Amino acid sequence: MAAATMPPAALLSELEPVVARLLERHLSQAKEWFPHQLVPYSQGQDFDEGYEWSPEETELPDTVRSALFVNLLTEDNLPYYFRAIEATFGRHDAWGEWNRRWTAEEGRHSIVIRDYLTVTRAVDPVALERARMAQVSTGQVPEPELPHDVLVYVALQELATRIAHHNTGKLIDGVGYEVMKRVASDENRHHLFYRDLAAAALQLDPSGMVLAIERQVRDFEMPGTGIVDFDTHARAIAKAGIYDFTIHHGQILVPVVLRHWGVEDVTGLSDEAEEARDALLTRIDRIGKAGRRQARKRLEAEAAEGLRLAVRAAELARDDANVLWMAAYAGRSFGMDADHAKELFKRSLHLNPNSAMALAAAGWNEAVLANPEGALELLRRAERLSPRDPRAWLMAAHGAFAYFVARQFKDAAALAKKALAQNPRSARALRLLAASLAKLGERELAAAAIRELLAIDPQQTISKVGVHLRHWPERSWNNYAEALRLAGLPE
Repeated sequence: MAAATMPPAALLSELEPVVARLLERHLSQAKEWFPHQLVPYSQGQDFDEGYEWSPEETELPDTVRSALFVNLLTEDNLPYYFRAIEATFGRHDAWGEWNRRWTAEEGRHSIVIRDYLTVTRAVDPVALERARMAQVSTGQVPEPELPHDVLVYVALQELATRIAHHNTGKLIDGVGYEVMKRVASDENRHHLFYRDLAAAALQLDPSGMVLAIERQVRDFEMPGTGIVDFDTHARAIAKAGIYDFTIHHGQILVPVVLRHWGVEDVTGLSDEAEEARDALLTRIDRIGKAGRRQARKRLEAEAAEGLRLAVRAAELARDDANVLWMAAYAGRSFGMDADHAKELFKRSLHLNPNSAMALAAAGWNEAVLANPEGALELLRRAERLSPRDPRAWLMAAHGAFAYFVARQFKDAAALAKKALAQNPRSARALRLLAASLAKLGERELAAAAIRELLAIDPQQTISKVGVHLRHWPERSWNNYAEALRLAGLPE
């Protein structure tokens, strides 16, 4: 049996006032909502006797259907999570009040997701119900022995569930997105409750909590115990980028375990807890490396398919100027041979020499080929042709890149700012601004640009950017990566 420094009963007693305070905070922030207001019932129709579902009834890909299937069945297991939490924390005082409130809020999740899936026929309703029966009949949920472990597990699990719901929603249409966003919002508040409760427990029993954190990080799995074909669904979910090692490391372990709980800085640990912390930090580092490898493989596979489609588009539309420059632009991003892309740009401009976007894209390609002078000339022509183009931000970003390649970092930063004035969420412009400022020695401003970038896309890393820019000449990429590193972009 796992050992704790502080007896479980004493820990729960000391934490009860914290539970009461966090419950009050939660109730003040919780927003009332109704499942029936989110479900598009007008799309529904009766199911005829003998009805058999077909994948043709939905436009959702297999990976998204797998995520929705697992998300819903996890919510269906609510009775056993309630049982496990009540058995650990008790049914009285603030502990019991919190558990009942949490259960009431969680109950809406299975209602709204199931109604949405049934009305839209996004998944096979017969397979879903059979899986629910199998899942709930087994009554399997993780049941850690100590309250320390339960606190850690639910804090991490609630955040993982929020991320999975949110990322699934981003891959669905407007109505489905709103459903998953609402569920994810609940899950986030639940995570904050448990995260801060675990932080308080860490203050009371640092050794016991560090031991628990190490155990739970070591054995953590997305909730799916008992779900039919869970391993198959989990692989599909990871493949879609809904939840994988990269997300687990970058959005859970680093921000919660390392930053919020600050396990690296906890003092007064027993010898056993010190050893556990060392093992924990080593494991987190390994998970980060595994995530980067996984992300690289997925991006490379996506790039290969993107390149195939770009080449095919250019073959099918040899006399379409717009298709040619877009195929060259996209194909170059996916690793198309530089000479092939240059020829496509040339043919496009021969067919339509007054295309501002073709000129801008061709200018970007010249900058990639370490010809900033040629790039800037093409970009100036593009701007003269279309000075008020709604995509002028992209032209400015390409110009910033050309100046960066020319090592004119002040001009690069100025154009990156111009691009951001028109499109504040441009990751490309933010990276160029951060890199240029870092090269100018403006480290604090560069770091601020990186923080803004990560707020938009928390998964941005040098490794991820490198996969997208692997067609760059090695010298250009090394210079850019060094600048991003100086600015503070994670590896």
